[in-house]
Amino acid sequence: MSIRRNHMWVVLALLATVVLCPLPAGWSGGWRGELLNRMHAPLMAGFCLLAGICLGSRRQAVLLSLVAAVLIELVQPWFGRTASWGDLGWGMIGVLSVMIWQYGRLAWLAMLVALAPPVSWWMQLTLARQEAVRHFPVLLKPESAGLFWHVSPTFSGNEDKIVVERNNEQPASARLEVMKQDWSAFSGLELEGELEGAADLPLGVRLDMTDASRIRMGAEMKPGENHLRILWPEGTRPVGVKQLVLFIEAGTLPAKLRILSLRLIKEGR
Repeated sequence: MSIRRNHMWVVLALLATVVLCPLPAGWSGGWRGELLNRMHAPLMAGFCLLAGICLGSRRQAVLLSLVAAVLIELVQPWFGRTASWGDLGWGMIGVLSVMIWQYGRLAWLAMLVALAPPVSWWMQLTLARQEAVRHFPVLLKPESAGLFWHVSPTFSGNEDKIVVERNNEQPASARLEVMKQDWSAFSGLELEGELEGAADLPLGVRLDMTDASRIRMGAEMKPGENHLRILWPEGTRPVGVKQLVLFIEAGTLPAKLRILSLRLIKEGR
């Protein structure tokens, strides 16, 4: 029994390493952040199973797992990780799956419950990737923002469009993870947007390339509706585009930019 309990400390250490280790830049938000959130379900299911083996008690394992799920969300912000009620909910689902297995003897149902959150999200991502490739060179449709856009800071309203809102403390940006990387046949971007603000606002545009280089452009947004054509710098042919970033600098004057549509344009169009 003592050997098993000693193994319990190893299991706890592994859990702490997984949930408290800092994430790579950009992984706390967007589709990756949601996938990691949903991975709390199989993670806590695995922890609960191992805890049951080490402690020799199903009840103790379940109670310990529930406490661990709560503590994870309390301490993660101290380590640069985000915490949310949603993460806690996914963790509870993982513990529930083990209870279904142990008390209901339904191993297939338990596995389905534990894996359903990340698997269902991955299926949504697969469909979204296919849709993004099908609609290329349209990068943002008027109907919806898509799963591969990430706005920072997160807009607090309930709009379904890309909304970039700055304050006097930090800039704001909208980032798109690119599905098709060869943009060499295009000469720039065509953007439709709406600016709520008292003055003109510079809009920065940046292409992050797969070789770590960057291509920078810009445009001037005016209050009200805007229809802009933003061309690449002369002589530029983007081949390996990894990410598109639209950003506005911090400023004392409030400004909210609503991006309605975005597409690539070819020369002469």
